[in-house]
Amino acid sequence: DRMTSYPQLVGLLGHEIAHVEKRHSLKAMVKSMGGLVMIQLLFGGFDIFSGFVLDQLRSFESLAYSRSLEQEADQEAVDFCIKARVNPLGILGLFEILQKVESDQSLSVPGFMRTHPLNEDRIAHASQLIEIKSDAFTPEYHPAMDSLFCELKELY
Repeated sequence: DRMTSYPQLVGLLGHEIAHVEKRHSLKAMVKSMGGLVMIQLLFGGFDIFSGFVLDQLRSFESLAYSRSLEQEADQEAVDFCIKARVNPLGILGLFEILQKVESDQSLSVPGFMRTHPLNEDRIAHASQLIEIKSDAFTPEYHPAMDSLFCELKELY
């Protein structure tokens, strides 16, 4: 509901489509199950102690892994916008919205405990990608997408 343009929505959809196409949920689940097997091998079974150790290790490991998957999805979102000839700067606008919501809600979770990269880092990384990839790219205005975006906004 805070988005102001269709390129922001296209960037969001590109990001989420990347998670599906790259099977990020499945990869995270398989990685998590691998840790369970390792703990069972190391401790000769699965008891309360090994369960606690596994839970703590998985928490920190999965956070870093999750951040890398998010970064990959951000990269794919830039490519998605470029292929659709939609201005990829919409992604930066989306991250700025997320950054503002986070600051408005006084959310200050330390970076190492986050499932997503810091918004400042996402903005910097996406800016670099856009700069590199946009040399041979000219975004087009899509009136039908703009109209559809306005209709969607009216629903909220």
